[in-house]
Amino acid sequence: MRHLKSLPGKPDIVLPKNRVAIFIDSDFWHGWQFPRWERKLNGFWRRKIRLNRSRDLRNFRILRQMGWRVARMWGHQLKEDFSGTIKKIIDLSHS
Repeated sequence: MRHLKSLPGKPDIVLPKNRVAIFIDSDFWHGWQFPRWERKLNGFWRRKIRLNRSRDLRNFRILRQMGWRVARMWGHQLKEDFSGTIKKIIDLSHS
């Protein structure tokens, strides 16, 4: 199932039977290793990505409190190791 709008953060993939919420996040928009490169951005983008990261953490926490398992997959992970990333999702759904 995709984008279950009733869940915080609108996960990209939802496995309701297993209560797994999966987010596939862009490295830039969600700030993968943000502290390493944030100084290169102007104030607008720095604030925007900080807010995105804060919102993500809040949504993940709420989902976990609701009894969901949350996984975040990054865009670069899909590009570098698509099969391995899918395997992680499958493993999570069976754990």
